[in-house]
Amino acid sequence: MESPINLTGKLLVATPKLRDPCFTHTVILLISCNGLGATGIVLNRPLKRSVDNYDLEYKLPTVLDSPVYQGGPINTDELSVSAWIWHKNDRLFELRYNLKEEDIEALDTERNEIQIRSFWGHASWGPFQLIAEILNGMWYPVKVGTIFGMKERGEDLWRAVVEKTNPAMLMLNDFPDDPGWN
Repeated sequence: MESPINLTGKLLVATPKLRDPCFTHTVILLISCNGLGATGIVLNRPLKRSVDNYDLEYKLPTVLDSPVYQGGPINTDELSVSAWIWHKNDRLFELRYNLKEEDIEALDTERNEIQIRSFWGHASWGPFQLIAEILNGMWYPVKVGTIFGMKERGEDLWRAVVEKTNPAMLMLNDFPDDPGWN
């Protein structure tokens, strides 16, 4: 079943309307989005640990040293290793998700800027659920190129993306949930 809007490869930026604490101030990269549902990974919930802090069977230093993020509330016991590939000359971004070590060894590190990141879990939505949440103002999608060159992590990434794409939302974010708290 085909979705009327293909958001695969886009970033989702959480708005202040989204009250779910799992997703407050998150930036999510959508890995897939179709009529069957959507899957993504939260980019800005670093766990301040690297893969070598866990008892896993990885051996490559690039994997062992990679930062680990809480990718979402689904399958939080599964680690996915990803390569973030910035094709500098073309200003293109490519994500390779759920890689094996041999896949990482084969990457062209001379021509591209590559970052290895690892994620515990992922986020997912049922059929057309994400589209409904976007239409209700809980998320807004932006191009991945928005974060080209950004080094921010954690909530700083959310703030940087919002400043670049929708600065009025920062003001809304600072309003209290209950106007009586003013």
